[in-house]
Amino acid sequence: MKKRVAVEQTLKNVSQYLAEKGYEIATLDPLSESQTELHNVSAVIISGQDENVMGMQDIQTKAPVIDARGMTGEEVYNHLQELEQQERGQGARQQETQGAKDTYRKINKTQL
Repeated sequence: MKKRVAVEQTLKNVSQYLAEKGYEIATLDPLSESQTELHNVSAVIISGQDENVMGMQDIQTKAPVIDARGMTGEEVYNHLQELEQQERGQGARQQETQGAKDTYRKINKTQL
């Protein structure tokens, strides 16, 4: 499955690099009020130029936000890879925890 990321319009070099690496790119439109481009993305990549202007945070998403200020496309890609590895690690830990809970339930049921 292709990973989808939202990338700020000013980061054309990052968008191009990530597209070459197999990412689907949703262009982050600063004028969009609906912010539909933020739905179903693995991450949001911003330039940092407009970040927290006048103390306001505009981006509302559950996806990680990467400030790509001063980063190359390759560095952003590497950061995304690290996030994906962390996500996979958390998923494996959750499965282990669920498996331990299931085992505990089975043991308790047989003791009743």
